[in-house]
Amino acid sequence: MRLALSPAKDHLLVNLAVLIRELRTRMRGRRAAIIITLYLAMLAIGGALVLEAQRTSMQFSYNPAVAARTGTQVFTVLAILQMALVVFIVPGLTGAAIAGERDRQTLDLLLSTQVSSLGIVLGKLLSSISYVLLLLLTALPIFSLAFLFGGVSPRQVAVVFPIYLGAAMALGSLGVTLSTWLRRGQLATIAAYALTFALILGTLGLSVYIMANVPVYPPPSPPPPYSPSSTVQFAATRGSSWQWAHAPLVFNPFMGLVSVLPGLGVPFSTQGHWGGFAFWQANLVADAVIVLVCTWLSVVGLRPRRRRLRFWRRHRAAASLTEATP
Repeated sequence: MRLALSPAKDHLLVNLAVLIRELRTRMRGRRAAIIITLYLAMLAIGGALVLEAQRTSMQFSYNPAVAARTGTQVFTVLAILQMALVVFIVPGLTGAAIAGERDRQTLDLLLSTQVSSLGIVLGKLLSSISYVLLLLLTALPIFSLAFLFGGVSPRQVAVVFPIYLGAAMALGSLGVTLSTWLRRGQLATIAAYALTFALILGTLGLSVYIMANVPVYPPPSPPPPYSPSSTVQFAATRGSSWQWAHAPLVFNPFMGLVSVLPGLGVPFSTQGHWGGFAFWQANLVADAVIVLVCTWLSVVGLRPRRRRLRFWRRHRAAASLTEATP
């Protein structure tokens, strides 16, 4: 006997069908276990190399300052290495999300179901992000090595992981969009990797170009001594110019991560706030903008003729009704 569901719950379950299917099929076989094993092995090797580099300075006596520096270095290396792995894995997961269905000739069957275009796009995207989330959770025991030495607070770890998820969502949405508009899965995957590296290197190069060629800084003359008003105005002008020069970097996932890592001395992370946000928060806002725009493009590209057919049907119906009216 089937339980009667409300229309809202029934509609929700229908649109979650793609996500549930992807979650069930993605973890089958040995591929998922092999990827998780290699992922953790690379993080463990990175942490072991840092500890080996610091072994000489810690093998004779315990120094709290050296131990804290070791913990900071372990955390920094693991954080950057994990971001590199996320950037490398996400385009491969989402590049063939829709184009793969087209290659297997199952996209038409999927479009003929009651699942909406938004449900298909979000199902493909969230299934890939859930796999990335699993990788991030399995890496937590390796990150706990930094707490053995000190120098790293739990708040820093709590800030780093939302940056990972934001970067994965943004890069994943780019991959799904390319997979929707390109017909071949292999071509969409290559384009996803190319666009990912273009985003990372392009924003960095654009920021360097602005700093090198555009006069964004005020004249280097210091404010008059004992003048609080001129000092505040000088600092505000310099801060806004600095932020404007580094504005493209808010779309760079590595820069959002580097801005919160301890001991790197990144200048743009401490130059005031970005529209009321810290730099890593502005990076998350930029990721959200990318996700919204790419999701809309994916929904439009999944069924591009649907709106045209509706328009022409309504136009013909209105024309026939006008002709039938005496």
